[in-house]
Amino acid sequence: MSLKLYLILIVIAGLSIYVAFLNPGEMEVYFTQSFSWELPKVVVLLGAALLGVGLTGLFSWVEGVKGSIRSSRAAARRRDKENRARQVEKTLTEADNALAAGHFPQAESLYQKIARTQNNVRALYGLGVSLRAQDNAKDALKAHLKARVAEPDNVRVLYALAADYESAGEPKKQIEVLQQIVGLDRNAVTALEKIRDAHENAKDWENAYEAQRKILPLVSGQGALAREQKRFGDIIHAHAQKCLEENDREKALAELKRAVREDNQHTESYLALADLYTNAGEDKSALKTWKAGYDNTKAPVFLLKIQNALQQKDQGKDIEKLYQAAIRLASGEGQAVASLLYSVYLLESGSRDQAIKTLETLPEGECLVHQVLLYTARNAESVNGSMPDSMKAVYEQAKQNLIDLASKTVDG
Repeated sequence: MSLKLYLILIVIAGLSIYVAFLNPGEMEVYFTQSFSWELPKVVVLLGAALLGVGLTGLFSWVEGVKGSIRSSRAAARRRDKENRARQVEKTLTEADNALAAGHFPQAESLYQKIARTQNNVRALYGLGVSLRAQDNAKDALKAHLKARVAEPDNVRVLYALAADYESAGEPKKQIEVLQQIVGLDRNAVTALEKIRDAHENAKDWENAYEAQRKILPLVSGQGALAREQKRFGDIIHAHAQKCLEENDREKALAELKRAVREDNQHTESYLALADLYTNAGEDKSALKTWKAGYDNTKAPVFLLKIQNALQQKDQGKDIEKLYQAAIRLASGEGQAVASLLYSVYLLESGSRDQAIKTLETLPEGECLVHQVLLYTARNAESVNGSMPDSMKAVYEQAKQNLIDLASKTVDG
C-alpha cells in the first residue's frame, strides 16, 4: 500500500475517533429490511474507512497490474521494432554493397524488399539508382519521385532525380530539380555545373553564361580556375557565333568584346572579333585587336595576323620590330616559334644573312622545321625562285608545319 493511502487512513481514523467521542453510543446498521446489527458508531466509521481504503488499494493494485501488462506489451513492441530496424539496416547494407559492386539486379531485389513494406528513402534512392543502371529509367524516376515526396529536401535524392530526367531526355525538368538544389544551397557547384551543361547542350548560351558566372567564384585552385575561365569565354564565344549565324552582327560584336573582357586569354574571341572588323573594312580596329590578343596571350598566331596586315601596307620595318620584340619578351616554345616565323619572313624578304643569324640563336636540332629552314638559308640563294624544286617543296612543307604549329592554339 502506498504512503498516500496510509496517510488517508490515518486522517480518516482520526476523524472517526473524534466523531465517536463526540457521539457516544451505538447505531443500528441494516443489511436487509429484516436484518440489522447494532454497532458502535466508531466501529461503523472505522469499518467504512477501512473498506474505502481497501477498495482503493484493490483498485490501485488492479491498475498496477494493468500498467505492468501495458509496459510489457510496449516493451515487446519496442523490441520487435528494434529487431525489424536492425533487419532493415542489415538488408540496406547488403543492398548498398551490391550497388557499389555493380551487382544491380541483386541490389534492386534487396531494395525492393524494403520498399514494398515501408516508405524508406534510402531504399527508394538505391532502388532508383540500380534501376537506372539497368536502363530502366521510367521505374527509376518513379522510385526517386516517391523518395522526394517523403523527403523533399534530400539533396542526394534530388541529384538522382535530375539524373533520371537527364536519362529520359527531359532537360527542362532536370534543370528545375537542379535549381531546387541551388535553392537549398546556393554554393552547390556540382548542381550549377550540371545546369550549365544542360543549357550548353540545348545551346541556350545566355542561361549557360549565367550559370558559369555563378560557378567562377566557387572554384578554387589556379588550374581549375583557368579552365573554368576558359569555359566562360567559350560560352560567350559560342553565343557570338550563334548571333553571327542569325546575321546579328552588332550582338555578335558585343558578345565577342564581352568574351575578351571576361577572359583576356581567349584566343578564339580575339581572332573572331578581328575578323568582324576586317570584314567591315575596319582594318585599324582589327590590327589593334590582334596586338591586344598577342600582348595578353602570347599566341604566335597573332604574329602571323599582324605580319600579314603590315605586309599589305608595306611596313617591313614594323614587322621586324614586331618579331624582335616578340623574341625578346617571349620564352620557351613561344620564343622558338617567333624566331622561326621571323626567319621565314626574312628569307622571303631577301634578308638571308639575318635569317641565318636568327636561326643560329636557336639550339641545333631544335626541331625538324628549324633544321629545314637553317639548311635552306645556308644553301639557297633565294627562296623565291633560284631554289631547286625538291628543296622548295621541303621548304614549303616546313613552312606550312610552322604555320600549323603557330595556329594550334586556335584548334586546341
